[in-house]
Amino acid sequence: MSTPRVEPPRWADRLLERVLPPGAHGLSIIADLHLELDDLVRSRRVRFPRLWYAWEALRLAGRYVALRVGRRWTHGRRGPTREEMMATLWTDVLYAVRMLWKTPGLSAVAILTIALGVGFTTHTYSTVYGSVVRGLPVPDEGSLVNLDESIEPRGIASTEVPLHDFLDLRAEQTVFEDLAAFYQGTVNLAGSDAPPERFAGAFVTANMFDVVGVPPLMGRTFREGEDAFDSPPRIVLSYHTWQNRFNGDPSIVGRTIRANGAATEIIGVMPEGFAFPFRESVWLTHRMNPAELERRGGQDLDLVARLGPEVTLDIARAELDAIASRLENLYPEHNAGVRFGVRPFAERFMPRQITTVLWVMLAATFGVLLIACANVANLLLARASVRAREVAIRTAMGASRRRVIQQLLVEAAVVAGLGGLLGLGLAYVGVDIFNQALAGIERPYWIDIRVDPPALLFALGVTALASLAAGTIPAWRASGLGLGDFLKDEGRGTSSLRLGRLSTALVVGEIAVSCSLLVAAGLMIKSVANLRTLDLGFEPSTVLTGRVGLFEADYPRRVDREQFLRELEVRLEAEPGVVDAALATSLPALGAARWVVEVEGDSYLQDRDYPVVNGSVITDGFFTTLGVPLQRGRDFAPGEVWDASDPPAIVNESFASRVLGDRDPVGARIRLGGSGSELPWITVVGVVPDLHVGGGVGGIGDDLIDPEHLYVPPAILDVRFMSALVRTQGPPTAMAPRLREIVTEIDPDLPVYWLGGMDDAVEQSTWAFGLFGSLFTIFGIAALFMAAVGLYGVMSFSVSQRRQEIGVRMALGAGPERILRMVLRRGLLQLGIGMALGMALGYGLTRPMRVVTFDVDVVDPTVYGAILITLALAGLMATLVPARTATRADPVEAMRPE
Repeated sequence: MSTPRVEPPRWADRLLERVLPPGAHGLSIIADLHLELDDLVRSRRVRFPRLWYAWEALRLAGRYVALRVGRRWTHGRRGPTREEMMATLWTDVLYAVRMLWKTPGLSAVAILTIALGVGFTTHTYSTVYGSVVRGLPVPDEGSLVNLDESIEPRGIASTEVPLHDFLDLRAEQTVFEDLAAFYQGTVNLAGSDAPPERFAGAFVTANMFDVVGVPPLMGRTFREGEDAFDSPPRIVLSYHTWQNRFNGDPSIVGRTIRANGAATEIIGVMPEGFAFPFRESVWLTHRMNPAELERRGGQDLDLVARLGPEVTLDIARAELDAIASRLENLYPEHNAGVRFGVRPFAERFMPRQITTVLWVMLAATFGVLLIACANVANLLLARASVRAREVAIRTAMGASRRRVIQQLLVEAAVVAGLGGLLGLGLAYVGVDIFNQALAGIERPYWIDIRVDPPALLFALGVTALASLAAGTIPAWRASGLGLGDFLKDEGRGTSSLRLGRLSTALVVGEIAVSCSLLVAAGLMIKSVANLRTLDLGFEPSTVLTGRVGLFEADYPRRVDREQFLRELEVRLEAEPGVVDAALATSLPALGAARWVVEVEGDSYLQDRDYPVVNGSVITDGFFTTLGVPLQRGRDFAPGEVWDASDPPAIVNESFASRVLGDRDPVGARIRLGGSGSELPWITVVGVVPDLHVGGGVGGIGDDLIDPEHLYVPPAILDVRFMSALVRTQGPPTAMAPRLREIVTEIDPDLPVYWLGGMDDAVEQSTWAFGLFGSLFTIFGIAALFMAAVGLYGVMSFSVSQRRQEIGVRMALGAGPERILRMVLRRGLLQLGIGMALGMALGYGLTRPMRVVTFDVDVVDPTVYGAILITLALAGLMATLVPARTATRADPVEAMRPE
């Protein structure tokens, strides 16, 4: 049975007739296509033959249209084919490798220089990207914002939001998709299967996980109404807590544990890596009763919201200002001067000071990269000058300028490529070392520093930039040299590619950039030195500290909490090997609370006029445990710290001079709180020296914290969290297990956290200075080294280029001293101009760094003086060696043309 013939689509044949070459060639292509169609129909190899024919016709038409367009584009000229271009490029690469092999010393210096620039820059970009650019790992991270409030009458620029203000905001706002709240706190987990353990937790409104937009891995999150004050407590675990505390129990959901002393149901587990908002391990519902709280009473809250569609921060700020004005009119006594602010959420836990320094650090590493490129450009200029004869002959034999530029750019690209690969390896090592330095530092959970695809692309781009920056100028200069120019210069015994002004400008730029980096490094080094020699006011090396938290579920009354703390202090003092022991809400050098105080006899016109000081609740023995002597008056007596009938207070010298003024501090009366305070008056009984307050993020801003400090006993304030301080006869860490045992003996469900030596705690509190100081020092030393090498290379090559001139001068009677002065004059001129520009550039670079310097002025004369001397000595040595070489030249040998 014969197969019926299938006619091809007429429109397809017409299209081919218009597009294919005219005449027999085009008709034969159509006939071949018809024959292939018939063959496919007979063999039944295609299901839709007409559709196949249409597709083939379109494909052929597109191909011939492209060929026709290409012919028109190249009409009148024939360019090289792709194969020819690839062959030429491969030849250039092989030639570049041979040239590198012929000059191993120069090649090694060039590759290492590029490697340092690319490695530093890629490492720093990885740090900036992982800390700032990548952002939070939550859906639509850009719309997630944090709300805070400012209180202008009290001079408070940013603080958390009280519960009633949060409820009013949530009810009135229209610019956010939703608004949630949380506060961070300690969560003690206890159970029969494991010892009690303290976790970082967040107490959240029920809608917090919905606002963040991350679903649970197991179970569920909180539902509406489960944050009511009378709702049973429920808890959500992080993946890490589930795996480590509960061994990844697959049936964990629905289990009941004790959290902060209360029976609590586990309802869910979050995905791996989720620790919102900072580094939280567990989440409980925030359960406060607004009806029982005054307008600004209760626990202040952090607010998190999602901007609505097409809502910007400016639009949100405008509505928040309107709401703040309405609340101010409704509640003038409590909300006078209160305004609400909004910012990207990441800024809540990533201070702008740190972000600013990271960007400055990236700019500094770009400076190192610029120095590297300038050095390599000078080296390639020098090599191009040596190869002037070769370039001139190639040009005379017909090589186009484009061809010469291509060859020289390929050489620069090979150098940059090899340096980039080595630099990428250095970046991997640097990131690993950086992460090890950050291992013991509390940082936001979303900060993940690694050399990931964006960093690899950045390294590729930086390498390409280095290749262009280092190779373009030498290639352009070399390609413009003709044979006639070369022969003229040969007659004069010089070269048209002598380094001249261009090379001098590159060296001046290197010196300027390295000078600015050295200024930044000098400020950081002095900051670290100031911290090392800082007088804390006490000796931390023999003090052990550990913290406990008492919750209302287990300690519902104030008397219960006081009983636990008193027993803990008594047992610590009675322990063998303990010299002194005390309790305190905050420790020196690790931060303190800020209290508003009123001095009896002083008048205050408005709330912002009340003094704000640092405050700590302490027991008797606090100062003897720290080894701090009293300047005046007496210490707390053992019994009076728990007696509220006539409470005492102790102030430091700054408080006595700046707050109490000319009055005798001993006997002065003070009250906590501003206008309307109902707390009792307390009497100052002693004055102590100033102790370093501390408490900034990584120590940043510690030197700017006001030193005034007020110490009161626990009889004044009800405290739930206190740190134990124990001075021991031997190493303090040896006492750590016993401190944990004593707490467990008093309360088996109570964990001790932040347990360790006081000196270690102080060291960790200033991590930012050590970290940034080390990085800027490395950058500065690398920049100084490369600038000195660059200056030496230029001066050495300049001397070699002027060899015949120097020989003539010496033959005519010029002595070594005159030759030495001639060479030194040029090098020192470059050095002087570079240092002058570098000092100005350094001043501009270091102004944003003020936030991460400690007790250092950005125009510190000792730092600038030390940098000038260091650079001058390095530059002098880099210039002196070639100059002395010039003075030792034999005039007869120097005047020979080769």
